Amino acid sequence: MWYKKPQRKIKGSILEIGSASGRAYDFIRNSHLVDHSDYTGLEISQQGIDTSKKKYPEANWLQADATIFKPKRHYDYLFERIAFHHMPDPVSVIDKFSKYIDKAISTTFVSCLNGDTISDLKLARYRHPNNNYVYFDIINVFEVIETLYNNGFNDISLYHGRLHEKVYSDPLALQYVSPEVSWKNRYVGRCVVFAQKKPELSSLKISTSYSWLARLNRPAVNLIEDRVKRMSGKRDGVLYDSPYNPVK
Repeated sequence: MWYKKPQRKIKGSILEIGSASGRAYDFIRNSHLVDHSDYTGLEISQQGIDTSKKKYPEANWLQADATIFKPKRHYDYLFERIAFHHMPDPVSVIDKFSKYIDKAISTTFVSCLNGDTISDLKLARYRHPNNNYVYFDIINVFEVIETLYNNGFNDISLYHGRLHEKVYSDPLALQYVSPEVSWKNRYVGRCVVFAQKKPELSSLKISTSYSWLARLNRPAVNLIEDRVKRMSGKRDGVLYDSPYNPVK
C-alpha cells in the first residue's frame, strides 16, 4: 500500500466504511504498521458483520446502512474502498462522514473527470442474479476533492489508476450503463483520493500520481493537471472558476 513504510506505527482511531467480512482489518492487524486497538468496521450486510465478529471479536463491528447512519463520535482516520460508489448520492455520504474525521481519509471509487456525478439506477447499475439492482455510481473526482476541502482537508493526493473498461448497454448484463451516458467524454476511470488535514498549510495542496496505463492517456492526464493547477492554492473555499464540463 505504501511506496515507503512509515518510520513508526501509525496510532489513532479508525473507521472503515464497507468492512465486508473483515479482510481489511485482518491486513491492518497483521501488517504491524497501524495501531488497530480502536478500530470500527461499518457494514450493511448482517452476514459480513457476523463473520467479522466471529473471526475478530476484539474489534468493534457495526451493522448499519451508511447512507442513514450518523456517527456518535469522531475518528482520526476513515478508510473506504469501492463502497461509497454503491450508495445513492455518494458525494453527500462522503460529506457527512468527513465531518467526523480529524486527520485523514482514504477513498477509492469509479470516477469521472467530466460531468456531474451519476447516481441513478436508470443510467448505471449492477444487476444481481435475483434481479435486484445496485448502484453503479460514476463519481466526479473533483466534486470529491471540493467536498473534502470544504470540510477542512487541505493536503490531498489523487491517484488515477487507469481508465475503466467499456461497459455496454445490455440491461440484462451484470453491469449496465445507459447509452445516454457519454462514456468517452467523461473519462471514466478508477481513482484513489487520500486527504489529510494539515493546519500548517495555508492553502489547498493537491498532489497527483498515475499508473503507467493512465499515463498513456495524455488527454486525461492533461485534463487532471489543468484542473489541479486551477484548484491548488485556493484559500477561499471556492475551487472552480467555471462549471463542470456538462456531459451526460
